[in-house]
Amino acid sequence: DHSRPVALVHVTYHVGSLNESAGLTGIAHYVEHMVYRATQNVRNEDVYGYIDRIGGRYTGGTWPDVTRYAETVPSWALESALRVTAERMTRALFDSLEFERERSNVVTEAHGFAVTDPANALRDAVRMAAFELHPYRYSSNTWARDNLRLTRAQAYDWYRRDYGPNNAVLVVVGDVKTDSVRALVTKHFGPLERAPESGRIHIVEPPQRAEKRVFLSEPADSARLEIVYHAPSARHPASAALRRFDDLFGAGIRDAARVADSSVTATTHDTITAYPYLYRISVSAAHRVDMAKVLAAIDAHLATFRGGGLELV
Repeated sequence: DHSRPVALVHVTYHVGSLNESAGLTGIAHYVEHMVYRATQNVRNEDVYGYIDRIGGRYTGGTWPDVTRYAETVPSWALESALRVTAERMTRALFDSLEFERERSNVVTEAHGFAVTDPANALRDAVRMAAFELHPYRYSSNTWARDNLRLTRAQAYDWYRRDYGPNNAVLVVVGDVKTDSVRALVTKHFGPLERAPESGRIHIVEPPQRAEKRVFLSEPADSARLEIVYHAPSARHPASAALRRFDDLFGAGIRDAARVADSSVTATTHDTITAYPYLYRISVSAAHRVDMAKVLAAIDAHLATFRGGGLELV
């Protein structure tokens, strides 16, 4: 796209909170922060400071399946963005002093998501109940206590194990030429070492035997309801059918929730994931609303699909 003189460099790693374990929750998020610090050949202040100086933008984020980083820069600065992205892929230093300075930022973010926001607290509790064994039960923003005791060596070892060109997808778009981009990628990423691990998870979630319910009570002026069903992974043939189901019937589910009370707002979420995850129905309403009635209305609506041979499991 040559309509504007800008370029986007975006890298996605096949590693995230799925690759955490009990006692190390939050490590993917901590590593994300440290990858924005000094590398072997780039000073701490230049990893992202140069983007600020040339009027660009940068962002990053940790999800269960992946960790993403992106820089939008003037197209003339494309090589600089690619060089720094390559440096961060395998050559981040994880300086001990910077690691301790960053700890408060990571913990503050985790508290902001999981402690001060009741909606996220409920979502975390529901996810923990939905999964017995699979690491989808964890979130990098859930448990700040592990971040308080995490060591630099643990975070650096995790980074060295899973960050590498064989576990990443690099995307470059904008005011660029394909041949030039290929040459720059070969130049800066070609020498990088492969990651020893693949990021794949081999834990299989056992079948759920009965309905589970989780109740949280907090002083708030609103009420929330989360309904989740186990859903297939993107690889499963039924995944496409579930997405089509949401397209066709998601509005009906939302309407059914509003029948119970006009103040209700409902949304449906079908997340495309590498492993079996969840189909979620989220409801928010004024505190006075009887969520039991809302749940009954949604259940009654879903029962009409089961009667027609269509079933959420």
